[in-house]
Amino acid sequence: MILYGRNPVHEALRAGRRRVEQVWATERAAREPWLREVPNVQIVGAGEVESRCGSPDHQGICAEAGGYPYVGAAELLAAEDPFIVALDELQDPQNLGAICRTAECAGATGVVLCERRAAAVTPSAAKASAGAVEHLRIARVRNMADFLADAKQSGAWC
Repeated sequence: MILYGRNPVHEALRAGRRRVEQVWATERAAREPWLREVPNVQIVGAGEVESRCGSPDHQGICAEAGGYPYVGAAELLAAEDPFIVALDELQDPQNLGAICRTAECAGATGVVLCERRAAAVTPSAAKASAGAVEHLRIARVRNMADFLADAKQSGAWC
């Protein structure tokens, strides 16, 4: 997965939840103080950054990272007094990113998404979240109604 944009790349490095293999940055973006200690930064032109990430919204930086580390829904429900945002069939990755950014700022325990007919954590969702998805636990479930029933059974208010 190729993450792009300063905040998504910075937060992926900071959170350490997924491995960041390689970082490509323009000369200007490579001057960021947080990149000084990253060993695998390659200075390239803006065209190459755009070519690698497939978006003109790269802000001069992109990184090859592992897949998003989803958690199990049971892990979210096991938290003490969980605050979970359940999104049923949300399809737009930018909307997913914006909601995740808000949920993370509001102190949510995590977010639950449907496995099918719903957006996943993609590079564009990570960009829209300004990197918040790197700090937020997100689970995917087969059926939202079943998850909500499980949440009620575990004592959560729905």
